[in-house]
Parts: sequence; structure tokens; C-alpha cells
Amino acid sequence: MLPILARYGPFFLYSYTVLIGFGILAGIGLTAWRARRGERPYPNWPDGLLIGLLAGLIGGRVLFTAVNWDYFQLHPDEIWLWRQGIGYHGVLAGGLLAFWLWARRTKRGWAAYADLYAPGLVLAAAFVWLACLLDGTVYGRETVITLWSADLPDKLGVSAVRYQTQLMGIVWSLLWFGGLWGLRGRLAGGRLFWLALAGISLGRLLLSFLRGDPVPMLGAWRLDSVVDAAVLLVAAIGLFQRQTQEFPMGGAHHDE
Repeated sequence: MLPILARYGPFFLYSYTVLIGFGILAGIGLTAWRARRGERPYPNWPDGLLIGLLAGLIGGRVLFTAVNWDYFQLHPDEIWLWRQGIGYHGVLAGGLLAFWLWARRTKRGWAAYADLYAPGLVLAAAFVWLACLLDGTVYGRETVITLWSADLPDKLGVSAVRYQTQLMGIVWSLLWFGGLWGLRGRLAGGRLFWLALAGISLGRLLLSFLRGDPVPMLGAWRLDSVVDAAVLLVAAIGLFQRQTQEFPMGGAHHDE
């Protein structure tokens, strides 16, 4: 694990923060390339992306702080320091709500823009898993030695043979990204976005059964498993429901 990359006086350069930043830049860069390569323009596409991103980061930090409130009550000065810790479901809720409000207010086709952002979203998810790997978060539960296990520490540094959940998450995200990229010119009307969201949620759901990090429980179930299952269901409904072609400038759009 490599949680701290460098120190500059009283300031630390955390691998988690750096890799999240790289993931965001990679997603934005890929989206910009798609917007330039398309047959139809996406007016002001950075606006919706940046608004959703900012709201998502705020929502993710709020959720992480709420879940770990016992700690932050004792360390209130760290609430505003993004050393590590961001709740995925807070990112998702905050980002989607802000993006939908932007699309509604500007009267732009949310489905076309969501499809534009979709591949970058999955690519960024791979960087998030990598950030978690170096930081030692979302670690796997203890198991026997297998192809997908290794001698790894938990967040407190206690080493044991654990499932390599972070590595599995990276591989899953990259494979899903590859499949999504191959379908980018064939799916429209929001379907590419719903497929991206379904893939992220399905991967998180499956890996949640192998994770060993503590989370709130809902009876015998991890709360994140329940929420990811609900998001997966919503994405499946969105994917298979009847879609209308909705484009920002009134025409078909694809990139090669």
C-alpha cells in the first residue's frame, strides 16, 4: 500500500487524491475527444459534466462524513480535508441530481449528454478502484490462498490473506469500459449511460460479498450491497424501457 506519495512541510500528497484526480481528468479528456469526433455538436457539454462532478464530490464527501460521524466528531478539522474518503452513492446521487437539473433548466436532451459522458464515467471508476488499492480501503475479507487473494493489510495495517477486491474492481471496470466503448455507436437514447451505470453497480454488488471493510448493516446485509442492488435494478429498467431518440441538436449522433 502507498497511501502517501510525498510530503511538503506540513502538507502530504496522498495517492488517493492524486489518482481520483487522474481519473477525473481521464474521463473529461475522453469525453472531450468524443464530443469533437461526433457528427453532431454537444453545446456546452463541459457545463453539465463539471456541474455534476462538483455536486457529486460534495455529495460523496457528505455521505462519507455522515457514515463516519463518530470519528469526525472527534476530528472536525478533517471534514474539509479531502485526504481520503468519499462515499460512492453520495457521488452518484449528487452528481445525477445536479446533471438532471442542469439539463432540465437548459432544455437540453439529458439522454444524449448522459450517453456522451458514459464511457468516461466507467474509465474513472477504474481509477477509483486503483486509488482504493494504494490507500488500502475497500479491502477484501480474509480467505485462503487463491488466484484472487494475497497477503494484504486492512486499513489499520493488519495483514492477512485477503480477497484482492480492489484489483478485481480495476479489472472489472476496464473490461466493462472495453465493452461499452465497442457499443458507443450502437446505443443511444440514454441506453449507453444506463449500461455504464448497470456495469458499475453490478461490479460493486458482486465484490461487496468479498469485502471485509466495515459498513452499516441492514439486518444481515451490507447496506452498500442493498443500495447497489437497487441502483442496478433502476439501471436495468432504464436500459430496457422504450427509449426515444433524444439529441441536443435534433439529429443522430455517433463517433467512430
